[in-house]
Amino acid sequence: MTVLEPEREHSAAFIAAKRTRVPLWLCVSVDRGGVLSLPGEQTDPIIVDRAVLAPLASGTQTFSSVAAEDEYRTRNPLPPGDAGWPEFWTYVTKMFSRLFGGNPGSWVPERYADLGPFVAHGSRPPDTSGPIRNIYEFLIDREDDDVPPLLARFAAPPPARDVTATVVGENAAARHHLGQMGGGFPLNRSQRQSLGAVLAAADDEIVAVNGPPGTGKTTFIQSLVASLWVERALERNGEPPVILASSTNNKAITNILDTFARASLPKTHPLAGLPLAERWLPDFSQYGLYLPSISEAEKGIKDELAFAWCKTHGQPWKGLPGRMENAAYVNRAMSYWQTRFALWAGRQPADMAQAVETLREALSAKAETLRVACGRHRDLLALSPGGALPTQRDIERLRAEAERERGWLDEFKRHGHEALRLIQGSLIESLLSWLPPVKRRLWAHAYSFLDSKGLADSAWNWQTVLNAPALRRWLDDTASAREAAIAAKQNIVAGWEGWMASLKPLLPATAIDEIAEVPERIEARLDTIVRPELFHLAARYWEGRWLIETAEALARSDKTFIGRSRDMCERRWRRFAKLTPCLVSTAYTAPRLFDYFDGASQPLIGFIDLLIVDEAGQVSPQVGGALFAFAHRALVVGDTQQLEPVWGIDTGTDFGNLAKWSLDGEKPLLERNGMLASEGSMMAMAQAATAFAAPPHRGLFLEEHWRCRASVIAYCNELAYRGALKPMRPDGDYPLPPLGYAHVPGIATRAGLSWTNADEASVIADWLGRRRAELVGHHRAKRLGDVVAIVTPFRAQIAVLRQELKKAGLGDENITVGTVHALQGAEKDVVLFSPVYSAGHSGGMFFDRGVSMLNVAVSRAKESFLVFGDIRLFRPEQRALSSGLLGAYLLAAPENEITDIEPISPIVRKEGRSELERLNDLGAHRDVLRRAIGEANERVLIVSPYLSNKAIEADDLASLLLSRRGGPRIVVAYDHYLNCGDDRRLLLPRTVMAIDILRASGAEVWALVRRSQ
Repeated sequence: MTVLEPEREHSAAFIAAKRTRVPLWLCVSVDRGGVLSLPGEQTDPIIVDRAVLAPLASGTQTFSSVAAEDEYRTRNPLPPGDAGWPEFWTYVTKMFSRLFGGNPGSWVPERYADLGPFVAHGSRPPDTSGPIRNIYEFLIDREDDDVPPLLARFAAPPPARDVTATVVGENAAARHHLGQMGGGFPLNRSQRQSLGAVLAAADDEIVAVNGPPGTGKTTFIQSLVASLWVERALERNGEPPVILASSTNNKAITNILDTFARASLPKTHPLAGLPLAERWLPDFSQYGLYLPSISEAEKGIKDELAFAWCKTHGQPWKGLPGRMENAAYVNRAMSYWQTRFALWAGRQPADMAQAVETLREALSAKAETLRVACGRHRDLLALSPGGALPTQRDIERLRAEAERERGWLDEFKRHGHEALRLIQGSLIESLLSWLPPVKRRLWAHAYSFLDSKGLADSAWNWQTVLNAPALRRWLDDTASAREAAIAAKQNIVAGWEGWMASLKPLLPATAIDEIAEVPERIEARLDTIVRPELFHLAARYWEGRWLIETAEALARSDKTFIGRSRDMCERRWRRFAKLTPCLVSTAYTAPRLFDYFDGASQPLIGFIDLLIVDEAGQVSPQVGGALFAFAHRALVVGDTQQLEPVWGIDTGTDFGNLAKWSLDGEKPLLERNGMLASEGSMMAMAQAATAFAAPPHRGLFLEEHWRCRASVIAYCNELAYRGALKPMRPDGDYPLPPLGYAHVPGIATRAGLSWTNADEASVIADWLGRRRAELVGHHRAKRLGDVVAIVTPFRAQIAVLRQELKKAGLGDENITVGTVHALQGAEKDVVLFSPVYSAGHSGGMFFDRGVSMLNVAVSRAKESFLVFGDIRLFRPEQRALSSGLLGAYLLAAPENEITDIEPISPIVRKEGRSELERLNDLGAHRDVLRRAIGEANERVLIVSPYLSNKAIEADDLASLLLSRRGGPRIVVAYDHYLNCGDDRRLLLPRTVMAIDILRASGAEVWALVRRSQ
């Protein structure tokens, strides 16, 4: 209604604290005749700018307060929807006057100027946070002051237990890791450690798992969900767990849904192609159920997703429930399910109940066999020296050694009896054995006998005089020690044989033979062969249970389809969970759906068995926190070194709220624990509240990186993870460098609040057009978009890039072009980066504001990350900046440069290309170099970033220079920084040798030193 601008003052502090403000907005409709009316939406048409209301940070000017707005709205409800414009305008002017102390058009706060009314075309921003606020208000208004225990854990978290110093996680993983959704990838060490911690967590506990890019979060989460689903299926007449996976943005939700789209098995898997590995419900394949917002559902959901939504409580659910929870589908599905059961079991079931119980019994038997095998595995580990499992060859050796030692022991005992007889002597000698000469003679007889048999103790000598009792003790001690050694080896052999026997019902003979030779592969084979079978047995079991329950509910017109009591709602969610082990929804939508009616709408506090928050580094505390009121346990997965949350509150408002509630003294604690609404995240909060940790990390840490080549992820490892990542992919042959650059000295142009660089876009499009066939052919892809993505920090550049791609004939290649947010959680073989900035840019660059942007961008590239921009932006000497460290990697080797591009330079723009000669290969380069040196009369200047004795020798440059000695002045200039070692002081040996060769050949050598060095 009123636009306020701060009066100009010669005070930077004042101007910095002031911005143009619109204290109150009206969201109205206008027709072609200029007539105003209220919008038809069921939303509040009045928006008061929170940035002008107290409390705010100390010293920030405010015009009213939140309390004043709340009080006015409480005492003065909005006019009804059918009220006319005059009534609504009267309400607005009274509200304005009450809040700000004046009428619209006449009220102007001190040190501000009124610019008059302002009209903006658009629609009111959707109020997506309403369901979240309702949860907090419900908790505040509860008669008891009890905070849901899981939510309360954030306020006073106990110290985390060290999983590296206890076996609780290992034991939990061994006993409860019962399922695996896919058979393609086994868990690695850190995934298994994290899984054990989550399975060991008790109710009201949170486990934080730090998941850097490419470390297998998907497989880890799938394993957890599958194990919990299988474990509940083992309970006779039990109910499935309700597991909710959530995040804040649609990209993260899509990634979760893709994770649970289907549980596919490799073609070589023993179950592949068999009935058990396929859904026994017709026209249904997913294992994740999407719970979209109403707006998302009305826009349309992709056909390949299973989804459920309800616009109005008490009405039938649409999507999957509407399609499957009806008599026609259930009858058809029962027949189909029984047919598939018969193919699996080899017989027709008597009825559904018997068939379901048969599946549960098969599942129980297989799970018990797995637990026995895992128990014998642990027992064998405890017996094995150093905790290393023996191989079959070790067992054969131990078995042979035990047999030899048993034979030796038998001989030892016989000879020991003879030695005892000799040391006792005859009756007379025995009576006189107390005399020293007799005692020595008897001992000598016994010693000589034992020595002749090779049994005498090397510690004995002729001064050692032993009697019969002492010899007997020695014989008994030696025999006991040998008995123990033999028993230890025999126990290992018996344990190994028992372990191998326990594996026979689980694994094919080839897998057992492999494990016998390489025992460390046992968990991998259980993960890829046995646990997927358990998952599919459980899935078929839950499908049968769903059919029986749904058929019975339909027959009696059960209220669980639309009922609103707590019992009805919980039973409905459990029925959904029989179809899909994981429910997926955003943090904004889930609070609206998980509720019931008891005189008023109430949240299902403590109902969800497990809450999974994915990409938690992007979830702000106030948005994600409400979900924890619904759950018993929580797994929080994310990475604080990747994209941050989009905070909906500024620091001034945040700190002002703290001061209002006398919490400003707790700011350091809240900041350390990630709880500030203006700069915290759910991941940081979970790290502080986690029940388990693997020091030095806060929480667990997935350390094995599988996505990128080692040379690609090395940059991210140094930038963000202090070397904690373990690259598992070796560098292999690839037509592009792992980290490379094409020097494009383009010109950045402002586009509104954003920037573009048409030069970079045209070079990228041209280069991709020329390399398309090679890249598509190398990866056997259908389209270039299957291989390549383009990332830029500016949204305006996206349109320019797409336009250039279209002009280059690549518009139909489906190439992903966007900011790093478009690729969060995704990957491509090759990622091109368009930085947009010109070399003369002043001030910091957007992607240097922390490590997250370049960390995400680089870690999307499996094979190659290429910068197409002005390389002068990336200054290797500034390694503390993300761009500087990237520059150090880009310029580490000459072969990192992409040279087959169309050059962009001021010369090209001014002169055209007629006088430029492009050098496309090494031969052309050498030819021009030889002509320049051989034909010059006065001076030759050669500028080379790198110097190498091998390159000089390969070009035969020394002989050419010697032939021109006394002729033109020849100068070779090189970049001092790029030719130094890691300390950036001493030149590399190859450079030193190159300089010596050049100077000996008559050339001058100049070192070009950067100003900042």
